[in-house]
Formats: sequence, C-alpha cells, structure tokens
Amino acid sequence: MMYWHLRLRILRRGSGHNVTRETLSSTLRLFIASNQIYCFSIGSGENDSIFIKELHANHAIMKIENSKLILEAKHSCEVYTQGTVSPGSRSKSGQLEKKAIEPGEKFSVNLESSFDWKMVFPDQTVFLGKIFRSKESLLPGTQGYLDLDYGIIDQIQESPVSLIYKTKSKKAVKVLRPSLVDSQQKVPLRFINAARKFQSFRTPLFLKIHEIVYRRDMNLCFITTPYFEGEPLNNILARKGTLSLFEAARIIEGVTLRLLALQNYHSCFRNLAPDNILVGENGEIALTGFFLAKSDVSMTGEMDQMIRAGYTAPEQIHSPSDVDISADVYSLGAIYFNMLVGEAPIQTDSNMEYTQILSSCKPMLAKDIHKIHPGIPDTTCELIASMLSLDKNYRPTPIKILQALSSGKSDEVGKLALKTRATEVNVTARNLPEEKDNKKSRKKIKLSESELRQLKRSLEDGERELTVENFAFIEKLNIISTQEQSDPNPKKELANVLKNTLLILFFLVGILAAILFVLQLYK
Repeated sequence: MMYWHLRLRILRRGSGHNVTRETLSSTLRLFIASNQIYCFSIGSGENDSIFIKELHANHAIMKIENSKLILEAKHSCEVYTQGTVSPGSRSKSGQLEKKAIEPGEKFSVNLESSFDWKMVFPDQTVFLGKIFRSKESLLPGTQGYLDLDYGIIDQIQESPVSLIYKTKSKKAVKVLRPSLVDSQQKVPLRFINAARKFQSFRTPLFLKIHEIVYRRDMNLCFITTPYFEGEPLNNILARKGTLSLFEAARIIEGVTLRLLALQNYHSCFRNLAPDNILVGENGEIALTGFFLAKSDVSMTGEMDQMIRAGYTAPEQIHSPSDVDISADVYSLGAIYFNMLVGEAPIQTDSNMEYTQILSSCKPMLAKDIHKIHPGIPDTTCELIASMLSLDKNYRPTPIKILQALSSGKSDEVGKLALKTRATEVNVTARNLPEEKDNKKSRKKIKLSESELRQLKRSLEDGERELTVENFAFIEKLNIISTQEQSDPNPKKELANVLKNTLLILFFLVGILAAILFVLQLYK
C-alpha cells in the first residue's frame, strides 16, 4: 500500500474575517492511502469543505483518487503547476507554469513521487499545495506481528514520532518510528516513560492506554488506545478560517480542564498545538502527542527541545527540562488566538525564525489583539494577552483560566456541557524495563475561600452534566475537598467482606447458643 502526505497551505484575505492582518495563513494536512478518495469543495457555501467567504458557493473541486490529483473549476481560477516535464520536477526556469481554468474545465496529474501546485482565486485567495510520498513504514515482520495480534490494521496517520494505525476493533496503535528505535534504547525508553505517565492518570479526561509493548528483538515499540473519531483542530481551522467565540471557548475550556489534571499530577504536556487536539462531531475533544510530556521522573535529552513554531513557550526553548504547566498555558493562548484571528500570533513555519522572533519581540497586549480583530470582546483579549505573557510568572493558572471563561460566558456558552470519553481498561505492560518508584506525592492545588466560591458559582452556572462532571473531577484534584482519594484495592475489599461475614456468623452463633442455654435451664 502506498501512502501520500498532502500539505495545503491556504492564504486567505484578512478582511474576509474582519481581521486587520492582510493575509491569514493556515495549513491543512492529510495522510492518504492510494486506495482512498478525498474530495474537497471550495467556496462560500455552507456545505463547502473549505470555506472562502468571497468566492461563489462550490467555486472549485479538488479531488485525490487512485494516485491522481484532479482540479475542477465551477468558476474561473488560475492553476500554477510544475508543467509537463514530469511530476516531481520543475520547468527549466524553475518556476511553476500558469494555466487558466475556465468554468467546467479540469486539470489532472498522475502522482509519482511528489508534486507542487498553486491555485489563485479571483478574490486573491491562494492555495499552495504539495503532495509527496510517505518515506517510512514498519520493518519487515512487524506488520505481520501486529496483524496477528490485532487483526488487519490500516495506517491512518504519520507524526514526527510515530506511525499510527487503526484496527477493525476500533483501537488505535501508535508505533514508534523504526528510525527512532536506536541501539542505545534512549528514545524507546522515553516513549515508554511518557506512556506510563499518561496511563497512571485516573481521570476520564485522557484516552486510556490499553497496552505498552516493547519488542527489542523486532525493534518494535508501541501503545494501544481507544480510537477517537475526531478531526485535528489545525484542519478545522484550515477549512473554516476562524471559529466563533462559542466554538473557541468550548475547546479552550476542554483543554484547560486537561491542563488542570496535568498540573495536579505534577506534569505538563510541552507539545500543545492545534494538530494535537482532536475534536469530535459533538464537541468532545482528545489530546494526542504525549511524547514530550514532562513528569517528576521524566528523562531529558535532545528530543525535549522539539519546537512547535508558533506555539512553544519562550522558556521551553532555553530550558526544556525545567518547564511547568505555564508553558502549556502559553501554547493554549496561541491556540486561542489562532481560533479567533485565523493564524498564530507569530506566523512562521521555521523553528529558527520563530526562536529569533520570540527572543526579540515585545509582549502582546490586549489592545494589540483588539486592534487585529476588533470583534473580540475586551475580556477575551485580556485573557489571551495574559496567557501569551513572555514572563511565565504573569500567566494565569488553569484554574484562573476556567474562572475567566466562566465569568465571561454568554447565556449560550454557559449552558455548554463538556463531554469526554471515559474508557476504563486494565493496562497491560509487556517486555518493559522496571519502572522507577516515584515517591513524590501529588501536588495539591490551594485556593483561597473567594476562589473556591467563584469556582463553585461558575460550575453551578452550567447544566447538570457540566456541574456533576466537574465537581467530581475537582474533588479528585483536592481543590474543593482535601480528603485523599484512595484507590480501590480488590484484595482489601474481599478481605473486608469476609471479615464482616465472619462477624455476622459469630453473632448468629452466639444468639443461637444463648437460646439453647435458656431452653436447657427451663428443662
């Protein structure tokens, strides 16, 4: 099976989204099997896959089928291609060749290795497309091993760290890239350590890890989780351009609850970006990409310095092993900005350029955000600006973010009920090295009485589902109730049942003996 990566960079006019920036840049990323069919309608209609406000409804069609790219115009547009030299090469001048496509015309090209193209629409919206073949796959023998254990599996995605597969039984298998399984085992151990940390979180806010498997003889390291049916946030933003205040607040609140859980477990994510947030049809979310998660027992190394241009906090670049939850708050602020404005605060795909800009830029103030998008409420601008503070000491905690979101909610947002998928499973570990004991207790979050009252009021403003779920969750975090939550122990429970049963039997025997004794006296 052949797989293709599609990267479609969309440059929209800022005026189409009431933004003062001249252009807004977003990128759609897809992983496509050669036997799959993808079809996108481009235009201003409600049913168009990619929304461009100034175009006609169903203005153009982009289709990928049988390793062929097909562009069809319902209304006029221009296409710049690599010419007829050969797919994967450019014309002699090195420039893309222009071709005007009139209504009803089609353009198609067979995909062999890689192909670049550009589409320009009448409103000056530009699509920069690149499609290229996946270069890494499972080692010989490992595919058969996984098929034997989980049935036939299909590859659905490829990340910088892992190859991701879906089983027929609705499980996701995340396999560490074979190229990262080195002879010193550093990366596999890091992968295992992060997976262990996440599987120890006793909360339904994260996808549960079913298995952690390491086969040194096969250079195979993978985990299995429930399959979450959702679309990456970066693709949603690329298709829509921006989200409404309601949609953005719902996603931010869901992610913030998960950051609160990480803070409680004295951990942080360090890899928060739109492509690591999956959004389901009903608004439920899931976080992926736990590889950089930091905990008390985390291993540090070169992989800690992976930078997500546009989203990585300043302190994470200079000292990645010393960051805390405030680094995730910065990333979440950049995501919030992106959802409302249409692109990240610092828009670049280059990690080096991002690092240079971040080291010399001025703090973004609320008035700066309001100037970029006058339609964003002042309270929301202030919250985003505080989350994007270059000094982590001035960023709000997850609790403060939840309070700000609750106090600024409209009636519609206040009725929001967050939904999470809870899958209670027993984690199986196979062929793993022994885990070091972590004797540090969980960090308790301390709140003042006024903060507690504010939190209770904000939770009570929502529907019962939101209130019940969050109160139960907050109590587990020792915020409202500081009583320790002891984990259930089946052996202790069985011993208690037996003990109580024996006590009842002794009591009954005692009563029976007393009755017999009284009867014996009367005789």
